[in-house]
Amino acid sequence: MILLLKDVGPIASHALMRAGADDFLPYPTPEGALPDTLQRLRERATVAAAPAAAAGRNGIILPVYSMSGGAGGTTFAVNLAWEMAIDRRKTSQRVCLLDFDFQFGSVSTYLDMPRQEALMELLSSGGPGGIERDALASAFATYKRKLSVMTAPTDAMPMDIISSEEVDRVLTLAAAAFDYVVVDMPHTLTNWTERVLAKAETFFAVSQIDMRSAQNTLRFLRLMKSEDLPLEKLEFVMNRAPGFADVGAKGRVKRMAESLGIDYGIMLPDGGKQVTQACDHGQPLAEYARGNAMRKEIRKVAFALKNAAEQRKAGAL
Repeated sequence: MILLLKDVGPIASHALMRAGADDFLPYPTPEGALPDTLQRLRERATVAAAPAAAAGRNGIILPVYSMSGGAGGTTFAVNLAWEMAIDRRKTSQRVCLLDFDFQFGSVSTYLDMPRQEALMELLSSGGPGGIERDALASAFATYKRKLSVMTAPTDAMPMDIISSEEVDRVLTLAAAAFDYVVVDMPHTLTNWTERVLAKAETFFAVSQIDMRSAQNTLRFLRLMKSEDLPLEKLEFVMNRAPGFADVGAKGRVKRMAESLGIDYGIMLPDGGKQVTQACDHGQPLAEYARGNAMRKEIRKVAFALKNAAEQRKAGAL
């Protein structure tokens, strides 16, 4: 069942999806939207079967959070997920990318994918056990048959439309179906941010060299300490890090880290215009500009995460 909606707000749309609709479109319907929706519904059975068959993987959850607007968190999340997905050394491993910025998430833009109403479908799947595995599986679209993606909704949704328990359920099911779960977090702290942090293996906090990032990082750390949250899970990322010869800027980064009492474990070089162009073209850097310096560094991070996971797994055995 596909609903054609006109002048219906997100809350009412949510209620209609809970009533059993499979998808919805605005009316008047944009050209080509209905055939695309029908094709996506036909493909859902195939998409749903793969995660269900892979259940039990005990995947690693890797949220990415931007300390300020424009710091590059989504760019890092998208490219990290893609680098993990295309790692030819581990062809059997599965990677997914969740866009948890339900209001202004741009993962779909950065990968040139249509936005889906996955959140609505997940919340309407209901049942005594909450969100069902099959509903989660059908919520994913695939990028070039290698990366499973759950996009943000078409319309901006209230951040509290999903509860902490539902977020926990989504992450649990995703970790059972995939080896690596990259989560692009909203800039706003929500009532379920703590739940994501609790389930994370590593929580990437992306900053840039400016006062906004420094002040927001300080506020974030104060909140973490006041709530007794696990600081050891934080991995601080400096985006647009200065080059080797830029002694002045390197000194600023060092002073910024010292004043905050942290270490920037990951230094991403400035990728220049190619990064913006790749995002505008809807392609990861590995597809648009393979030799980009930022891409190479993100690739190193992806390999390091996979190597660490394999070593832990080997140690457990």
